[in-house]
Amino acid sequence: MGTVSWASGGGPLAGYAAGYRCELERCGFSPRTVRGHLGVMGQLDRWLAAERLSAADLAVARAGQFFAARRAAGQRRVPTMQTLAPLFAYLQDQQILPPEQPAPATPAEDLLARYRRYLAQERGVAPLTALRYERMARRFLLGRISRAGVATGAENLSGAEVTAYLVGCCSRLRTIGSAKREAADLRSLLRFFYLKGITATDLGTAMPPVAGWRDTRHRGPQIGGHDALEVEEAQQRPQVRCL
Repeated sequence: MGTVSWASGGGPLAGYAAGYRCELERCGFSPRTVRGHLGVMGQLDRWLAAERLSAADLAVARAGQFFAARRAAGQRRVPTMQTLAPLFAYLQDQQILPPEQPAPATPAEDLLARYRRYLAQERGVAPLTALRYERMARRFLLGRISRAGVATGAENLSGAEVTAYLVGCCSRLRTIGSAKREAADLRSLLRFFYLKGITATDLGTAMPPVAGWRDTRHRGPQIGGHDALEVEEAQQRPQVRCL
């Protein structure tokens, strides 16, 4: 299995590094992702030691101070609380940290929790893929809550609104690959809505193809006068050569 190099320094988290590594591997994280999580754990370990804090002193507020310290040190990609969530969960399982007291859930958070369980338990989606699906679902639902003033973001959802969301994606998605991922993630969410009786029909089956997302009000990046997504899609089509 090997050792975690920074753990030899004997910091506040050093004794938990090997066990945390095993837990990440057990949960199905890739070797690269495991290394990333352990690297963040090492940064947090050094910060705790510099602040003369123990592992038991960790809390969400402390994590915020750690993030601020990384930004002040010039780190460009500062971790987030979402990055530390698996570590907090592991330390809670080891009874180093007290169980988290959940904040009152909003209707939207309740719906996202149902979607999370559906992905894990009914579809068996890999952890990183499920995380990507949930991020897209959160973005979609919170955007609709902001626009329509609904509680969960799924009430009275229509096919026209789904199409409008996809058209709006043209302003931020740069490649055909990212557009297709967005479509796949949204289609999964819409399928969940249908299976759970949240919508009367599966709105994902009526989603336009990626090439049909363009709109004159939301033009994507241009290449030689053509939409960049359209150009890339054409480049990816199989080429037929006449003999």
